[in-house]
Amino acid sequence: MKKSIFLRVLYTFCFTALCLIDQLLGSQTGRVQFIATNLTGVVIAVIILSGYKIKNFLKPVYAIWTGLMCIFVPVVLIYGEAYPYKGKLITALINIVLYGFIVIRVVEKQIIDKQYSEVRWGIFTCWICMIGLMIASRYEGAWPLWFGAMFGSFYLTDYCEEQRDCIFKSVADGIILGFLIIQGLAFVFRPYDTLVRYNGLYLNANMNALFYILSYCAFLCKWIIVKKEKKNVVLRIACLLSSGAMYGFAILTGAKTAILTMAIVTFAFLVCFVRLSKKKILSFSGCVIAIGIIAFVSIPVTYMAVRYIPTVHLHPIYFEGEWSEYRIQPGESRDSEKYITFNQLLDNNVGRILWFIDFDKESKFDKLIPCMQVYAEEVDSSTIEKNFIFTDEESAQVSPFKLRYVIHKHYYDRLNLVGHTTEDDGVAVTAEYSAPHAHNWILQMAFWFGIPVGILMIIMCVLYVAKYVGLLQTGNESYACILGCFVTAFVVFGMFEIDWRIGQFPFTLFFLLFYLVVNKGSVKK
Repeated sequence: MKKSIFLRVLYTFCFTALCLIDQLLGSQTGRVQFIATNLTGVVIAVIILSGYKIKNFLKPVYAIWTGLMCIFVPVVLIYGEAYPYKGKLITALINIVLYGFIVIRVVEKQIIDKQYSEVRWGIFTCWICMIGLMIASRYEGAWPLWFGAMFGSFYLTDYCEEQRDCIFKSVADGIILGFLIIQGLAFVFRPYDTLVRYNGLYLNANMNALFYILSYCAFLCKWIIVKKEKKNVVLRIACLLSSGAMYGFAILTGAKTAILTMAIVTFAFLVCFVRLSKKKILSFSGCVIAIGIIAFVSIPVTYMAVRYIPTVHLHPIYFEGEWSEYRIQPGESRDSEKYITFNQLLDNNVGRILWFIDFDKESKFDKLIPCMQVYAEEVDSSTIEKNFIFTDEESAQVSPFKLRYVIHKHYYDRLNLVGHTTEDDGVAVTAEYSAPHAHNWILQMAFWFGIPVGILMIIMCVLYVAKYVGLLQTGNESYACILGCFVTAFVVFGMFEIDWRIGQFPFTLFFLLFYLVVNKGSVKK
């Protein structure tokens, strides 16, 4: 029992750390961002090492590796003295040292000790092939090799049933704790001023919305876990209220993709919830109504929180490039005109979301599709390098839907078998704006690493769906909810925005949860 509590606390703090890493990637630049990215590997290494015992590493081969690293690390630090990002270099070396020990242990276990892991070797081989293709592609980044060592070792580590249960149920706990920390700091230090789209503790409203989506998934999963284990009713009510409140926070960001993603995630959750309920139709209807009412009520409540809590002890913090004289200054009146009013929130953010319902505001739906087809025909790889897709005058009238369609087609038309370098990335939309990425994670993977990798990524998603259904059929609603909610959130949001930056929590979680697909170990019902 004590070991279970220790593991649950350890893994919870690991996932909270991944949330904080995500926040640093979404709010900082340069040195801090690089260090945060590399720390992802350190956190995953802690999770992997928890599956082994200290005595496993008390062998000559590990002493040899330690000796080599005692020579290698100082040499690199000395000759890398002029490297501008010393923190990135140091954290990279820490990863090399840690994963050296881990990979040696995995190889020793599989080949020398012949203690074969409980993995589905066919699926694992396909995953290794995908990583191999990514490494062999024209893309010059080193992260596929890093991910291969990191998650390959994770998949080949056999955790006992208790450890597995602690790892995956701690995902929800860690994110909830991360939400309390990150949003708590935002309440204290980030006034809701100037920018109608609320950034929270991030530099970008979409990245803040993505974090709210993860938090929404965490509260839903915690709700299922508590209901499955028939625990405290008060905790279940708190999870329900908190999950509904995430809609209010998401609306503050004005992110249409976030609302769409949360709606689809809700369906994955409801399937699990209904399976646990005796009165299925009544439970389904009641749950939808409850979340809807809480979401509606949460809009003014969350607005009041982000508008007035920071004014209690006003010490605003602005990240690089954010500060201006038009933003709230320390000691400024809590009634300053710089603060965003509730009417501004409704007009701008709710208006952006309702645009999908009322197409009369910009263009009729029956005119939208033909217009998109015309633009798509005009855009090809031979003209994009010479001309912008839209003129500045046209760009003011272009809908986000049409814009993404054109960007997606631009990337699709340039796909090949061997991928591209990062220099090939991006598309010039207007003279004032260039889309730096595909706004679609499958297209981005296929563009970077080649069409075969894109196909294998799609196969990963299909395997996730199959595992989700299988978990439901075997009565593992808790695991099904974790898999269904978080993977759905990553995939859907990633179809329109960016959530695949290395170090971003959703991307890390996408690979981490694949353990449930690859590993044959039993899970608690």
